[in-house]
Amino acid sequence: SQALEARDKAKIKVRQPLQKLTVDSLQLAEEYLALIRDEVNVKTVESGTVFALDTTITEELREEGIVRDFIREIQADRKEQNRKPGEPASWRGSISPENSDIILANKDLIERTTHTTIVLAIDSEDKKSS
Repeated sequence: SQALEARDKAKIKVRQPLQKLTVDSLQLAEEYLALIRDEVNVKTVESGTVFALDTTITEELREEGIVRDFIREIQADRKEQNRKPGEPASWRGSISPENSDIILANKDLIERTTHTTIVLAIDSEDKKSS
């Protein structure tokens, strides 16, 4: 809960991956470390003498966050269409020019993850169209 509070205070969404969380506790079992990594969305959890969340967002982490946000948008659209998990779907929409390179570079991953064929238009308004 401390890590999630630290994210909130830094105004960083949980979908945005971060590099490291240092917890001020004794050694934790790997299953707990994995749970913390997943819940807090950090790459590594280390034991230390002081609690600290590294809020530095590298370019790689920023791009991963953009892809996760886009996947969330696709999944929300699938839910609105009452699609079942694994059921094929299609999504047509526009994306902002600033994120277009990242989304296009990860289009195959996004389509595989969401089971959705994506047709994109680059639009400065960043609004989804039918």
